[in-house]
Amino acid sequence: MNQGFVELSLHGDGPMEWLEESLREGGEISKRVLPTIRSRLALTEVIVPAGVVRDSYHNLRTGGILDTKLADLGIAKALRQLCSDESAKYLLYVEDDLRRPGDPAISNGQAGLIFLRDQVVHWCELAKDNVSEVGTFLRKGSSGFPLNAFVAQFPMRYLRHEGLSESELLATITDSVVAVVVAAYDAESFLIWHPVGIQP
Repeated sequence: MNQGFVELSLHGDGPMEWLEESLREGGEISKRVLPTIRSRLALTEVIVPAGVVRDSYHNLRTGGILDTKLADLGIAKALRQLCSDESAKYLLYVEDDLRRPGDPAISNGQAGLIFLRDQVVHWCELAKDNVSEVGTFLRKGSSGFPLNAFVAQFPMRYLRHEGLSESELLATITDSVVAVVVAAYDAESFLIWHPVGIQP
């Protein structure tokens, strides 16, 4: 069994096609981010086992690549590096493909939830003391595919959801996205998209 993980850059059309397919199946944030990802110079990276190079890493549909616990550690490390600007706040938004507003398990006043049209979106602040739990948070509302999550960066002075209309909230989130995370390898691991110059 592999004892570690690495972030591996993937090149070619395959990673972008997988990312776009996942976003097409997603919710309101996905739909708004999708048209912008090809227009930015960006990197796509995956969390895979350390010390092993396999051609199968380009087949993002097939599992058997990495234990999910290691993948969760890998995504936590990547996002910790991404959230390096101490003058900013980073929020992680995860589209929930299992629940809808009005479901008994959730309520409109529940912390860490916003509603965009008919979709539930979980959110949390990414801080140094909670990044290790991000893998669990990412998988919280997903059946496996799609699992679409977004890291948004905000100035310290502007970090709020209250008082915004749904369209303002959606624009505020999507205009601030600095990384997209989607499930890969049969939901065992993750693919990360981020513009060049923003390093996970």
